[in-house]
Amino acid sequence: MGQGKSLQEWIGAVCTVDNCSGVPQSVYVIEECAELIKELMKEQRGKGQREQIVGEACDVLTTVAVLLHQYGVSREEVEAQIAFKCRRAVERWEKAGEA
Repeated sequence: MGQGKSLQEWIGAVCTVDNCSGVPQSVYVIEECAELIKELMKEQRGKGQREQIVGEACDVLTTVAVLLHQYGVSREEVEAQIAFKCRRAVERWEKAGEA
């Protein structure tokens, strides 16, 4: 990670900046989700660009990581929830053919 900081330290730094901005992190999450949706819709019309989709997806991940940090959610809790959600989706598919 650049400039001697870990990813977790960078997330904490953005969280500090966010707390000073007066704009709730949820606003940034909503904005970045909307931008990702826009890029995904462009792809559906045959006008999408991989780089734009990756960039917007990473913006969503970044803002969500900061939001979860603000809520005091640990990496282990995030990983457990993701594993649970993935397992449930696979089980639904295997049982009923739906995700």
